[in-house]
Amino acid sequence: MKTIVLISCSKEKSETKQPAELLYQPSALFSKSLRYAREIVQADEIFILSALHGLVGLKQELEPYNVTLKGAKKAAKREWSVPVLQSIKEKTDIEKDQFVLLAGNDYIEFLEPHFKHCQVPMRGLRSGERLQWLNEKLGIGKK
Repeated sequence: MKTIVLISCSKEKSETKQPAELLYQPSALFSKSLRYAREIVQADEIFILSALHGLVGLKQELEPYNVTLKGAKKAAKREWSVPVLQSIKEKTDIEKDQFVLLAGNDYIEFLEPHFKHCQVPMRGLRSGERLQWLNEKLGIGKK
């Protein structure tokens, strides 16, 4: 059984083509989520849920873009989730692997029900609350 972390993309992006793990680094929420996935969860694999590109590996080169699922209609999110779930099934074992979802409901609503073993540690938290939660878990701001 592997531990797989799925992190949502961010509105803030670098201005030039980059590997995905660098493209979203201007976002504090993304960079702290990635750090949490690596240091606390110690994930075997980490993927990004991109509103435009679907399931993205950290090293995948991407151009900056401006697409989000935030506020999208349910039908659009359901449609987006179909190829994303297929990609997840091709790269993981959704029956046996442990999934940790570091993404808002817009990105996980139609994915989460398919994972047998799943955690959503920041469920229900707004952006600022997510940052505060991550800071606490990462020991940021403690003296």
